Amino acid sequence: MKYFKKLLFCSMLMLAFVACNKEDKTELKQSEPKQYSREDYGYKGDVKSSYEESYGLNYQTGEIQVIGSTSLEFNKQGFLSDFKYSSADGLYVYQSKFAYNDRNECITRKDDNLIDGEKSHIDEISEYDKNGNCISIIRQYDGISRYTYNKYKGNNLVSTEVYEVNENGDKILEEKSTYEYSKSGFNTKIVAEYYENGVPVNTDVTENEYDDKGNVICMKFLDLNNNLLSSCKYKYNENDREIECAVFNSDGELESKLEYVYNEEDCCVENRSYYKDTLNSSTLFKYDEHKNILECVRIDYEMATKETDYYEYVYDEHDNIIEYYSYDSNRNLITSYKRTITYY
Repeated sequence: MKYFKKLLFCSMLMLAFVACNKEDKTELKQSEPKQYSREDYGYKGDVKSSYEESYGLNYQTGEIQVIGSTSLEFNKQGFLSDFKYSSADGLYVYQSKFAYNDRNECITRKDDNLIDGEKSHIDEISEYDKNGNCISIIRQYDGISRYTYNKYKGNNLVSTEVYEVNENGDKILEEKSTYEYSKSGFNTKIVAEYYENGVPVNTDVTENEYDDKGNVICMKFLDLNNNLLSSCKYKYNENDREIECAVFNSDGELESKLEYVYNEEDCCVENRSYYKDTLNSSTLFKYDEHKNILECVRIDYEMATKETDYYEYVYDEHDNIIEYYSYDSNRNLITSYKRTITYY
């Protein structure tokens, strides 16, 4: 079962990467999503439901076997109402149901899961202010209640507190974060405090610097005494796409670096990984007309190896993927799925 779970994870990871989406570092995102739209899952058009069967290579037998199935249902407004994944052996089942208010904000989520034969249930209730900001989340699972409270100034999140209810019914503080902003509204500092039994045990401090366009150009990680622990510095191209991320230690010495190269359609065609100033590996990508990956070449300079993965897609009339195939360097089929999509 372990290799099936690994195949499923790799397949999901690749699908998350196929679209050439631009990451926005300028906005402090909420810790919990308030919506689950069909666009978030890469669908186009008025999708009503999707049913998918996933397949993977069993390396022990050399045969392609069913990994599991995934079904999704969306309401008429385009938001996820039901999700279910079942492994082929029945040991793993993840099922979620979502409900929304008239502003299409997710107000309840109910999870019923089966993990390696053990059942679990999660209830989650979210509340929002008039601006659509999530101000509270109550999550109950396995006899535990967890409360998250967010405070805002305008639309800027200024503090978050997380409590857990103990066996006596007392709310015990577990986490507390505060956020500071520049005059332009960009998050410049985060102080996160962690507690055990209501007693502070650790504090993380993050400071952010921005360029004139609002892109994060430096993140500093500090201890409670304002001592530098490490930092990340970013560079961007003319389209505000990240082209470099460099990590430095507490002495300001380069530890590692990632570089990204994009084509004229703004898709990443190469990334390079460095240890200090030494190039360790590169990954090159080719895309189809839908901006999904057709070929992925992985070069390891230290090990002197080169491997290529290939991908194929079949699309319906709405340009949604209904069949997906991945192959290794020898064009052996590794993973695939077939999907049935219905529309409103």
